[in-house]
Amino acid sequence: MVQIGISIGIAVAPLETRDPLEIVTLADQALCRAETGGRDTFAFYAEIPSLSSSKSAAS
Repeated sequence: MVQIGISIGIAVAPLETRDPLEIVTLADQALCRAETGGRDTFAFYAEIPSLSSSKSAAS
């Protein structure tokens, strides 16, 4: 049996952000947080604290 796991980082960028590299960097930070949380997780990066979170994907 082969099992595949995935971690995803999602960035919610401010509207005034015009630099694509900055958005990718923020998504990478979220990905690092998701990977730290274990397998099959995703994390958001948002400048609004209530949106910044990590979740585990349903199995």
